[in-house]
This record gives sequence, C-alpha cells and structure tokens, in this order.
Amino acid sequence: MVESMKIWVQKDEASFDVRIGWSSDDSPLMLGESGIGWGYSSSGKKVFGNIFEDYGAAFEKNDVIGSFVDFTGDQVIMSWSKNGEDLGPAFQIPKSELLNKDIFPHIISRNVKFEVNFGLTSTGTAIDSWSSPPSPVFTKLGCVPSSQRSRGAPRIITREDCTLVMMVGLPASGKTTWARNFMQQNSEKRFNLLSTEEFMKKMTVNGESRQLHCGKLRYEHLVQRITRNMQDVVRVASCRRRNIIIDQTNVYENAQKRKCRPFTGMEKRMVVVIPSDEVFRQRREKQSSEEAGARSIPEEAVMEMKANFSLAKEGDENFNEIVFTELGREEAEKVVAEYNRDAKEKGYGKKYEKRREYFAQS
Repeated sequence: MVESMKIWVQKDEASFDVRIGWSSDDSPLMLGESGIGWGYSSSGKKVFGNIFEDYGAAFEKNDVIGSFVDFTGDQVIMSWSKNGEDLGPAFQIPKSELLNKDIFPHIISRNVKFEVNFGLTSTGTAIDSWSSPPSPVFTKLGCVPSSQRSRGAPRIITREDCTLVMMVGLPASGKTTWARNFMQQNSEKRFNLLSTEEFMKKMTVNGESRQLHCGKLRYEHLVQRITRNMQDVVRVASCRRRNIIIDQTNVYENAQKRKCRPFTGMEKRMVVVIPSDEVFRQRREKQSSEEAGARSIPEEAVMEMKANFSLAKEGDENFNEIVFTELGREEAEKVVAEYNRDAKEKGYGKKYEKRREYFAQS
C-alpha cells in the first residue's frame, strides 16, 4: 500500500480502504459483498457473503500484504500476510462452493494508491519479493505455468463492438428494473451500469449502506454531489471499450444529445420507459417508501422534468435504435404531450426555457 490520496470532501471512517482477495470472473466489483469472492480489508476485517469479521491487524501506508490460496487439500484455504507475518487461515472453503469456476485476484480501493507484485513484469522480468512469504511452497501468480492458469473475459477489441444504452424516463418509471433485467439476460456482455443509485451502493461501510453511518442530511448532500459529478463519469466511460448503460432520467433533449455524443463509433440505443399514469403513481409511491424515504424525489423536480420531457424522433441520427419498453411510441407521445401541457400550465419549465433562450442568443 503506497499512500492515501488527497480528497476534497469531508472524511469519515470509510474514506480510505483497500480490499484484496479472490473472486470468480463473473462476481460483482464489491469484493466479498456478493457473488463468489473473499477478501481482507485494510480495516483488519475479512469478508465473504457481506459478513465482515475481525481477522488480522489493520494495514496502512508502506505495509506489504500477501494474498495466498492453497488448492492442494480437500478444501481451498485462503490466507493473508502482513509484512511477512502469516495471519493464519481466513477461509476454508469446500471446493464444491466454487461451482467449478476459476478464481482470480481481486483488488478494490477507495482513495488509496497501491502497487501489486505478481512475480513478473509485463515484459517477463522477475520481480523480487517485497517481504518474506510465510511459506516457500507458494508460487507467485505470474510464475504459475500458463497451462495451469485460466484467462478472464477478454477486453472488447473495437469501439464498434461496444454498445451504449441510454435509459429515458421519469424517476420511478421502471428504468432501473428494466436495466437490471437486461443486464442479467445479457450477462455475457458485462454491461456497466452508470447511475447515482449504483454509485451509492458502492459506497458501503463494511457492507452497510452509507446512510446508516453519516446521517440523513449528509447523505442527501452526498447524493447531490454524485448526481452532479455523473457527467464526469459518463465522459470517462465514453473513453473505454465497454458496454455501458446510462441509467438516469435523460428527459431533456440537450442531455440526450450531449451524453451520447462522446460515444462515437459505438452502437447507441435509446430505451424509453413510460408506463401508464396509474402504474407510474404506484411505482412512485413504492419508491418513496423505500430506504426511509431517501429515494423520494421532490414533486417540484418531477414536474420540471415533465414540463421539459422530450422524445427523440424516429430515425434520430444520434441513435441506431429507439426502443419503447412499456407504452408504445404513439401512446407514449400522448402521455408526454400531456406531461408538457399540465406541468407548463402549473408554471413549471420556465427556468429551462429561459436558459435555452440565453444560450441561443449568446
């Protein structure tokens, strides 16, 4: 572990963390919190199945952590070391629990810079050990014969092979449910889901929601900061050869164009989720009751979105395909027209119109 990075937000107990261990190739990124994965955190806890337990000492800057896995017996034994000191077995796993899947080294970090030593450089030059291994029988991963190793999912070769899916719909319309079902049905494509909610789920504290550790007001402030920073996340994603789902409302015409523009060369698909009024009300009520109301969106914000809701025309040059998942295009256009009329009659939408007029004249 090299150092903790500078951050420009208020620090708390979970501002800095690194977790090292093993997981299957199809496990989620949050090591040990779900799927097939086991880890050891810089907090000194081990984790599997979202259960965090005391294991070894906490580690920090300049500490060298070794991660070891032993397949020789009837059980797979995972252990770690700190600066050459063996911390003992952390997990003894029946091989059947691996479900005949290979496991891979897995590291996640939060505002922490680290270096890794697999025994060889990318050019094949040997790297000396940074600390004494607890047992000489272990082989550095890079030195394991290639015949005994398995390859993870390969990176997508060209941008033309990548897909962008842009969700469009009001809060609680059903976008995230559709997106998650789509990801499950197309798991081999390994879609990356970009949304405020998804980022909050990755800001857990020992597997628990951050809301339980920072109070309601501070949590709401954190949600607002993440929402504002999502444009930077989308920009970075557009530079990667990955399959992406942007799960935001995206009801403003300029937002649709601005967000999809950097994904030049990719297959771009817009997915519009507009349910009937009755179904939408039911979904909003359900969302408002979840997480003690933390997911509730103010009515004023929803009305602003309704006033400015815009649907891309069939054959829009920015998208290769436009899909309507619930109401078809004809019915959806009627609903959106009613959204626009009702919200504008109640005085919403003027702020956006004035801003658009300003930029048109400048």
